[in-house]
Amino acid sequence: MATASTPVANGPTKKYAEAPEPRSPISDTTAARIKELYGIEPDVLRDLGVCEYEEWVCIPVMNGRMSYGPFWEYRLLPPYPNFARKSKHYRSEQLWLNDFENTSDVCIVVEDNWSAIKCWQAGYSSVALMGTHMSSEAALYLATTYAKSDVVLCLDKDATDKAVGYVKKYGLLFNSLRFVPIDQDLKWKTTEQIRELIGGSTV
Repeated sequence: MATASTPVANGPTKKYAEAPEPRSPISDTTAARIKELYGIEPDVLRDLGVCEYEEWVCIPVMNGRMSYGPFWEYRLLPPYPNFARKSKHYRSEQLWLNDFENTSDVCIVVEDNWSAIKCWQAGYSSVALMGTHMSSEAALYLATTYAKSDVVLCLDKDATDKAVGYVKKYGLLFNSLRFVPIDQDLKWKTTEQIRELIGGSTV
């Protein structure tokens, strides 16, 4: 099961709306739909505490800088209704990333939670930036948390320039920081394709 490092005292800097409740354990129907879409096993979803609220799938967001427990990303599953907002975020912490820690010597950094969960299922540590922005605080967190790891940036094709820029800007903080270009989000790839693309050891 994914774990977070010991949190440090770090109060919220901005008040956000509370996540709607009550959340329910993820249903067999929703879990089967996620497996059909992304190849993520139902047991993995349950191990990570993924649940649901009405039409939303609720993904807990955790990292080692948190002091108030998880915040949440609420996501719709495709096909999306016309003009629907695909995701909503409910948070109170400063550091905006989701850390799925594993015992691999590789940490894959991606944009979205589904891709991060898919990489974690494949046996890697993974981090979702939940976007393409990597702040200096996020880079320092990654460099510290994964000080002995090979950290691999796998951002979308349209964020290639950003990823290359992050390697140049933050590379000296890391034991190893590299960029691997991808033709599609890792959530759409099989475990074998992810391992072939990334290399390194898994759990």
